[in-house]
Amino acid sequence: GALLLTSQSGYLGGKFIEDKKKIVYYVSPEEVSKEEENVSIQIIGNHFNQGMKVMVEGKILNAEMESPNLICIQVEKFQTNGTKDLLLIPPYGENILLTNMIEVKENIK
Repeated sequence: GALLLTSQSGYLGGKFIEDKKKIVYYVSPEEVSKEEENVSIQIIGNHFNQGMKVMVEGKILNAEMESPNLICIQVEKFQTNGTKDLLLIPPYGENILLTNMIEVKENIK
C-alpha cells in the first residue's frame, strides 16, 4: 500500500489525501517557508500522464513525470502564507483538487 511506498522511499513530513475514487495522493513537503525559492514538490498518486499540469496559487505549472505514480513541480516562490490547494490538471479527463496540502509559513527553520 501507500505506507510501504512511503517507508521505502524515505519520504517524511508529507500529507496524504484520498479522493472519491479511493486513490491516495501524497504530497511532500507538507510545510514550506514563504522565504524559500524554487521549492520542489513531489506528488505521489496514481495513473499520472505525460503532460500533467498543476495549479498552485492560480499559476499553472508543468509537472515533471518521474513515473506513473510520481510527478514533481517547481514553485518559484509562494506568494502568501497559509494552506495551499493543488489542482492536478491531466491532459484529458477530470481535474483533481487536492485541498490543504501545503502549509506556507514565515521563517521555518
